[in-house]
Amino acid sequence: MNETLHKAIERMYDVFSGYAMPAHVEMSPYRHPDQELGALRTLPLRRVPASGLEGYAGHAITTVGDDDLLRYALPRLLDLVARRELITDEEIVLGKLELAGWRTWPEPERSAILTFLDAWWMSVLDSPSWGGADGRAASTLCAVAQANLSLAHFLQQWEGRDDVTATDHIAGTVNALYDMSCAVLVTSNFWEARPGQGAQLRLWLARPETLARLEDGERQAYERDDEELVESYENALAALRIVLRG
Repeated sequence: MNETLHKAIERMYDVFSGYAMPAHVEMSPYRHPDQELGALRTLPLRRVPASGLEGYAGHAITTVGDDDLLRYALPRLLDLVARRELITDEEIVLGKLELAGWRTWPEPERSAILTFLDAWWMSVLDSPSWGGADGRAASTLCAVAQANLSLAHFLQQWEGRDDVTATDHIAGTVNALYDMSCAVLVTSNFWEARPGQGAQLRLWLARPETLARLEDGERQAYERDDEELVESYENALAALRIVLRG
């Protein structure tokens, strides 16, 4: 974890430190209190492991607790999301923010969340690509979209990054979204709840500027002598050329 992301997470813990674990939590009769909240009740928040938050991460707001409980647990949830330690999809976790009406929360809380999302996004772009259809950038943006935020700011940040790692993630994203059967970029599953943001990403990818950037990235992948990345770029370029021919 880089320093910027670490500081953003520490700010989350600080800003939300005024919330305490409620003595009583409303939940569906189909939820087991110990499985949902046992670790939250017995351990300091920073020490709650991912395994102790899996149930709550998936059921928060909908069937377990209210927005105050979410605000208590949120720093640890986002900490674990950033570390990719939760099994629960990050799209589900970030979707809890919109369900809890986070944009009506006090400005310091909203600002801390936005700072976290910025730092998390940039840390993803800094991380080496796995090659192939590396969908981490796409899934991160999809998670951001579940908080019902426009992707314009995040795509502008991506546009402003001219380093090879950020470009590697463009290739991975094209490969992850390309549907060979219908020759288009497809944002499905969690994206279906946020069609506007899915369209933002597809339109940003399906541009001549992106094609030119991928062509340059492919040349650099050859220079880096990375066969897996070369193949990732070849596949992404082939897919995007088909999409642009439309």
